[in-house]
Amino acid sequence: MNSVTINITPSTPMGSRSSSNSNSEENLVSECGDFETAISVAGFGKFNLFLALIATFTGLATVFELRSMSYILPAAECDLNLSLEEKGMLTAVSLGGMVATGFIWGYVADTMGRKKLIIIVCFLDSFFCMVAALSQALIPLMMAKFLGGMIISGVHACLTSYLTELHGARYRSIVQLFLGNIAGLGDLLLPIIAMTVLPSEINFKISDHLVIKPWNIFLLICAVPSFVGAIGFMFLPESPRFLMSINKNDEALEVFRSIYRINTGNPKFTYPVKFLSSEKELNSHRELAVDHLKLGISPTNAAEECWRQIELMFHSKNLKNIVLIVIIQYLILMSSDSVELWLPQIFEKLYYYQETHGGSASICSALDELQKGSNADKLCEEGWNRKQFVYVYCMAAAFSTFAVFALSGAVVNFLGKRKLLMILGSGSALSTLVLALSEDIVLAVLLTSVIIAFGNIGCNAVIGMVADLFPTNLRAMAVSLVITFGRLGGAIGCFIFPLFLQYGCAGPLIFIGIAMIVWTLLMYPLPETDMKTLE
Repeated sequence: MNSVTINITPSTPMGSRSSSNSNSEENLVSECGDFETAISVAGFGKFNLFLALIATFTGLATVFELRSMSYILPAAECDLNLSLEEKGMLTAVSLGGMVATGFIWGYVADTMGRKKLIIIVCFLDSFFCMVAALSQALIPLMMAKFLGGMIISGVHACLTSYLTELHGARYRSIVQLFLGNIAGLGDLLLPIIAMTVLPSEINFKISDHLVIKPWNIFLLICAVPSFVGAIGFMFLPESPRFLMSINKNDEALEVFRSIYRINTGNPKFTYPVKFLSSEKELNSHRELAVDHLKLGISPTNAAEECWRQIELMFHSKNLKNIVLIVIIQYLILMSSDSVELWLPQIFEKLYYYQETHGGSASICSALDELQKGSNADKLCEEGWNRKQFVYVYCMAAAFSTFAVFALSGAVVNFLGKRKLLMILGSGSALSTLVLALSEDIVLAVLLTSVIIAFGNIGCNAVIGMVADLFPTNLRAMAVSLVITFGRLGGAIGCFIFPLFLQYGCAGPLIFIGIAMIVWTLLMYPLPETDMKTLE
């Protein structure tokens, strides 16, 4: 709704006229605006840049929690004596934790608010990262990463909703891809940190049961983004859109005024919107949910309230869209995570095969070596002289991913999220086909970069569509639902990837390619959501 100016002039007795120098009342001017008007008038500037900085650390916490195990496997496999199946479990365990709590965080975020939850969750995640860093055996490490996955699952849904609700329609699609850029940045930083830390010869013995090695240090560094994100969010406001949805318009208006002051440098009292439109009609059950939380809701009532939100999400008008989006996200992450989370292992085998056999090496050669595990003992004996190259390849792939993300941010408003997703799916499927035929390591790095980048962009674009399609009272729940099924797809993909290898290298590549083709076709029935007013 656009700003509305209402002029109310006091009435005067018939036959008389008000004089310009009289003491009559001045005109009362009231400007009322909805969310889109209020956030647009607040502007885009210093506040948004600070928000982007803090969001970067918070987003990196999710990436580090999810991807860190992939990078320590070539180092930790010697210390922990890991089999191929155990590597698969360690790769997927954080995803499993994310799946276990996806619905819970969505409900809590939609009732408790975005800011508080992000702060609590980030502090807890940094704690579990430190517990994982001190682990000395497979089971404690898996437990710590599973719990970390359970906790960090709350960050992604909250952060997506929070950023969406602090930007107008003009910037919303770009903000969603900015989240993808954070993922690309994390993918770039992890191999840099790994290449710096993991080849070192640190062997610090604290006791007979606690020895700190390079991969322990690497996991400890991975706790930093979540800790910094928690501190940073203490200086940010609650989402004004969330405050409006629970009828706290005065608090929301104060947030808009603060953003306006920071962005423009003007005093708060010059902010032109004086009143915010009422949100009472959104849903009465949300107010009941918030009251329950304040009074101390029982687990039974919380479950009932959570179920009510799920029922609203699957209402007839939302059913087609939510079902399609859930399936699409499941297939996107099942295919792209299968490649990304196994990437260091694939590149290690690819490089080893090329060095020992001479000449070019195909991706099938690497996958065959991975399935046989024939060079594990030899690589443990040789140390890091060869393994350092693994992270050089991963860094090159991540840099390419980052570049593709930046390009997508430039074209998303021109193409729209739906068309962009169809292009990404088609490009991913074609890249997988060419990858199966590739016999050059440089081309393999390039193609895997395309598959990972397109998958990550697709994942964030889908989440952006969810944020556009669902109202504030269901947004975090809907995002959590989509992320939960996406992570479930990623966990299943990572776990069954080595199982497909038992039938040759064609198995996992065909499985990934078909998933990409299917999610591309499922995009056609979905509506365009770009420039849609945020409910």
